[in-house]
Amino acid sequence: MRLNTVRKYNFTASYRGYNTFIDPNTGAEQRTYVDPVEIKCWIVNNAVGQLSLHTKSKLQNDGGIGRLTSPNGELVYPIGTLSGAVWRVIEGMPMLDSFGNIYEYKYRCQMIVPKLGSVTESAPSLFINGSWTID
Repeated sequence: MRLNTVRKYNFTASYRGYNTFIDPNTGAEQRTYVDPVEIKCWIVNNAVGQLSLHTKSKLQNDGGIGRLTSPNGELVYPIGTLSGAVWRVIEGMPMLDSFGNIYEYKYRCQMIVPKLGSVTESAPSLFINGSWTID
């Protein structure tokens, strides 16, 4: 018998979060994006074109996800760039077991289209202000 609550986190992705701080001179909130980290996850897409990502890692809303690869190392969404599709985390929620303990987090992500409007340009490398910049 196989349990439905057992998940295999076969996919890997690069996640880029951020730190926020208040500028003492202007009082404006500013974000500094941190270096990407690799996370293990499993994914499901939906009819609206969004990605549901399940992971044990806590992610931030407006964080960036790129280089989503399958267990054999191939890009899951190879849209013509070196890092494949780039996603922005829209919202997340904890998934609870029958005892009320958090066993993973579920995130809804939206694909980001580069400012040039083409997904076949060179690979985006830096996630700033909710979008990846192209070098």
